[in-house]
Amino acid sequence: MQSERILGAVVAALLGACVTGTGTPTLVAPAADTGVNDSARFEVIDYPGAAETIASAINSRGDVVGRYDLPDGRTHGFLLREGRLESIDVPGAEFTMVRGINDHGDMVGASREPGRQNSAYVLREGAVTPLEVPSARRSSAFQINSKGEVVGSYVGADGVTRGVLFRDGTYTSLHYPGANLTYATGINDQGELVGRWDSADGRQHGFQWVAGVFTAVDVPGATLTLPDAISAAGDIVGLYKVGDEKAYYGFHRNRGAFRRISYPGSVGTVARGINARGDIVGRFELADGKGHGYILRSRR
Repeated sequence: MQSERILGAVVAALLGACVTGTGTPTLVAPAADTGVNDSARFEVIDYPGAAETIASAINSRGDVVGRYDLPDGRTHGFLLREGRLESIDVPGAEFTMVRGINDHGDMVGASREPGRQNSAYVLREGAVTPLEVPSARRSSAFQINSKGEVVGSYVGADGVTRGVLFRDGTYTSLHYPGANLTYATGINDQGELVGRWDSADGRQHGFQWVAGVFTAVDVPGATLTLPDAISAAGDIVGLYKVGDEKAYYGFHRNRGAFRRISYPGSVGTVARGINARGDIVGRFELADGKGHGYILRSRR
């Protein structure tokens, strides 16, 4: 399928200082943690007029991508670069999500045309190229590395959700052994993957995939672990829950040790992306139910 030119669909908001608000983070460690960075701080990202903002990925230049939802229910992507926000929309789509960005500025996500299902895409130098899995009912792309390798998920003709790796013009299906469904959510420049899988009992677990070998990733004591991204150094970030608690927390795994990430006063925090510096982006939710994006700066 031929690429489509954006033709002005990427609209620069030119808002100047669009990152608003600061706070001292609460970084309460799970049992396996060996220490946290107490001097790190959150920078809050709220797209103007949005009912919800989610920061999903950050590259080594500090560019952040994600999505925002307007009060009318419409979903758009965004790019935050050098203090300015740009709204991202795939031409003809009623829904656009931007999920990943690499160091070249290439972006990936999912869009939906009226009357159709979500489909994965790459946005490179102003051109949108669909990512297709034959016979797939729907698909999404979650991250792209500097080599142009993309990970995501698709629902096949049999109704099963599988992870997918797009590389060199081909695709590879990924399915965790014995899983009901599999999502591939993150990839680094070494080609190491992370994702999630659901077991037969309905539990949700994480995994790491290196050279074709799956390894389980679960926060100690957690009843749910959902990794979202892996950095060049092998750091993993994501979401976890404990027991029947309604609250959920972000996690950062560094050299096998986990730390909890929780925005002060929030009822839930998700860590969605991490760059080579160790800067983390994600979403937190307050008691009013509104979601906000954030950047958590590293001391590296």
